[in-house]
Amino acid sequence: MPLQHIVIQARPTNLSVGPEIPWEEGTLRTWRLPAGRCPLLPVRFEDALLALEQFQHLFAEPDGSFVWTYTRPEKRCRLEGQLHDGGPTLWTVECKGDFGWETLEHLLRVLEWPAHPLIFQWVRAGVFLDEDALRAVLPK
Repeated sequence: MPLQHIVIQARPTNLSVGPEIPWEEGTLRTWRLPAGRCPLLPVRFEDALLALEQFQHLFAEPDGSFVWTYTRPEKRCRLEGQLHDGGPTLWTVECKGDFGWETLEHLLRVLEWPAHPLIFQWVRAGVFLDEDALRAVLPK
């Protein structure tokens, strides 16, 4: 499984469609974010940290860094992350490692997804993806 690197942000309401990029047998739709800072995520830094500390096999530091590792018969996971505080609530969450959509989905629920839409910067390609495109990129 290739290493992943994404940054999770609250989805702005005024996104514009970016270029499509080739991916496996088709293409991925990308998005352009408006100029300026994106909206904040709906969760406070402290609340997100407390929620993450409840995950089995996850170690979190008070500065917002965390490492989540586990092994199952069919897969291994290692997700390293960093919560970025935006003041009243989180600004972004950065994730790196060897993980798939199923693992990431647990983290997204801490960020009150799917009730609050998100956008994902896929750092490897330097583009922003929506949930559907990110599902296509990440291993199942």
